[in-house]
Amino acid sequence: MSSLNAATTRRPLTPHEELLGAGYNVVPVDAQKRPLAPQYRECYERHCPELGRLFEDKSVKKRQAGLALLGRINPHFPDKVLVVVDVDDPRKFPDEARRILEGSWHWRTGPRCPADGDKHNIVCEGGICRHRDHQFRLEETLRGEAYAVLVPAEAEKLVKKGVAKSQDGAVELRIRGYQLLPPSLHPSGITYEWVVSPWQSGEFRHPKELSLEEFKRLVETLGLAEERPQGAQQAAE
Repeated sequence: MSSLNAATTRRPLTPHEELLGAGYNVVPVDAQKRPLAPQYRECYERHCPELGRLFEDKSVKKRQAGLALLGRINPHFPDKVLVVVDVDDPRKFPDEARRILEGSWHWRTGPRCPADGDKHNIVCEGGICRHRDHQFRLEETLRGEAYAVLVPAEAEKLVKKGVAKSQDGAVELRIRGYQLLPPSLHPSGITYEWVVSPWQSGEFRHPKELSLEEFKRLVETLGLAEERPQGAQQAAE
């Protein structure tokens, strides 16, 4: 077979292969959202292309329910860090935060019951969901959301310990953390769905890059900005 024919018959890359190839760390997860890689935390410090082998491991495949994107590292962006924004309750997510993140990777996560707002013990099958005594269609549910953006490396100091919670825990910024990606299976039985995917334009596209000022504005909008000491505030005025 000629090299030209070999190239034209090469199989398409899977999402995890393409993401790893683009410098992102992704790891298989089980039905309880737990990474199926014992040492995955070291991949917050470096790019780990060897994670790709786990997706082909037969013992891992038996337990795998999806894949997760790890925050922080991408060697193609040495002056940036990857931030995952987990919006557990979209009702508490400020419109200004949405405007800042607009156009970046964006996906839907788990459902909430439209009757009582609870997200636990929901079971969905065939587009019909049940929660306690409530039955409703999947399109009636309030879905969680997630975003991923690249920010200047110096912005990492604004997220203490790599994870920051806001809006009474309804929103999290994760640098040293992970978030499941589509088409992972949620414990409720639904699948995560892209709103704006890396392949939206037909070819791979990296997340939106925020400036330091834009990320500071996001942090402030979410109520995570530290108050300056009185003296510092007076000096700045």
